Amino acid sequence: MGHKRSQYPSLRVTGQVAKPTPTTLRNIDSRQDWGEVLMEKSRSFQLIVEEAQAAPNVVTGSFLVIGISALVLFDLGATQSCVSLALSKRFIGNLEELDFPLYVEIADNRIVRVELVHRGCTLQLFDEQFPIDLVPIPLRGNKVIVGMDWLSSNRAVIDSKQHLVMVRTPSGGGLVI
Repeated sequence: MGHKRSQYPSLRVTGQVAKPTPTTLRNIDSRQDWGEVLMEKSRSFQLIVEEAQAAPNVVTGSFLVIGISALVLFDLGATQSCVSLALSKRFIGNLEELDFPLYVEIADNRIVRVELVHRGCTLQLFDEQFPIDLVPIPLRGNKVIVGMDWLSSNRAVIDSKQHLVMVRTPSGGGLVI
């Protein structure tokens, strides 16, 4: 039984094998077949406080996350909301598996595979409490990165010139951070 090149898109014209795409065995119409694993890519970077305050697409502040004080970075460049491992260890409960692995680019162009998420956390911004899901990743200190998943679902707008975040509150009002 022969194989056709069209069945193996990872083969280059020269015959060398390119970096393989993760695959998994799955059932399709009662027959087994190999297919690509659902994979989500995300981006997050290690910023020191001075860099974060100078970055045009990042707004920082100290807020409570599940009642614990944390440096919170509202970052348009982050796809997913994340929490540092140090802060994550202080959370009680609500750690669940993601529907599929998340590959997060962190400092030094390293990519880490993340399979867990803290669902239903609370982010307290002044007197308002917002639900947020946080993916634990290697970050320095007690940090939370609020990414586009939260920013878009809360219709937040970042004013990069004035370093402000405008967000809709759960009660329907507006809040400027």
